[in-house]
Amino acid sequence: MGGGLPQQLDTLLMKKILFLTNCQGFEYNNFLHIGSDSYARDWECLKSIQAQSMKASDAPFLLEQMEEADVIVAQPLFSAPIKEIHPSAIRNWADRVGKKLISVPALQYDALTFGTVPKLWRDVPNYPFAANENMLIAAGYICGLSAKATAELYHNATLLNEQQLRERVEFGILAFQKREMEAGTDIIASEYYAEHWRTSRLHFAKGHPLPEVMRHFAGALAEKLGIQDFDPLRTGAIKGFFGHCMPIPRWIKNGLDLEFETDHDTVCCDKKYISLEEFIRIMFEWYNVQGRDEVERRVSHEMPYKRAMKAAAQLAGAPPSKIYALKSTVLGRLSHHWKKSRFR
Repeated sequence: MGGGLPQQLDTLLMKKILFLTNCQGFEYNNFLHIGSDSYARDWECLKSIQAQSMKASDAPFLLEQMEEADVIVAQPLFSAPIKEIHPSAIRNWADRVGKKLISVPALQYDALTFGTVPKLWRDVPNYPFAANENMLIAAGYICGLSAKATAELYHNATLLNEQQLRERVEFGILAFQKREMEAGTDIIASEYYAEHWRTSRLHFAKGHPLPEVMRHFAGALAEKLGIQDFDPLRTGAIKGFFGHCMPIPRWIKNGLDLEFETDHDTVCCDKKYISLEEFIRIMFEWYNVQGRDEVERRVSHEMPYKRAMKAAAQLAGAPPSKIYALKSTVLGRLSHHWKKSRFR
């Protein structure tokens, strides 16, 4: 009882910070909390909702949290269903009411993962790989390849040439620059990615940066917050969102002349390390439950699938027209989408 009042006063004096971001907001708070004694002592992180889960009906709660916060850290949420947190709107509001707003980049990067798309089975329970789905593995299944042959396909099927791969890297960096200009971000990401794309894989999956990446941007945020005791070395044990991670295919590593070492045989699936071949068997077993027709229906509209299917059919030793799942109507649909779209 004796220590209750001072503790309450300490809580009242703490600065309140709100992250309007995707899952990276949790990572920012975690890195700052572990890397800085003053942040852990003096800052309170308010409850929020991750950008990908926001609904229009969440507006009253988030607006109330914005009013309560001393500092708001926001990514450029151009497509959020709440107009008050769009970049220009939240900037105008912060200026008007005198709130400190720090605009940080949404760290999204998939230049090294062509052929892998956001998972297409969100409405189906027990999907074994939460982060994404690889079209070469799906094509291998549809063509009746073995897990071993599909693992070889994953690494050896050259879906894009060297120039196309470089264009994807350039496109990813230009996308950062575009968002930085449109949103007026206070922290710049494009320069970091331009400097490090050849020496680091940078991301586990599109929206899940490696700890080294989050460590850099957490340090940049600490500066903006006026935190002077942030020590990146103290955050060395943080693993980040590594729970689902595919290896970089050899054809991409060789095509881009990447300089970092990578384990080509290991998949991280639900925070467990397994071989690529074993992972493919797990995917094939799950696909078997769904059935080939349903797998084909789910993946056929994805742009990398056509190239993946061509490579898988060649490895299977039969023309695409003879493969079980490649019906003429599907080929026509794929051709139509391919002509209308750029590389994903």
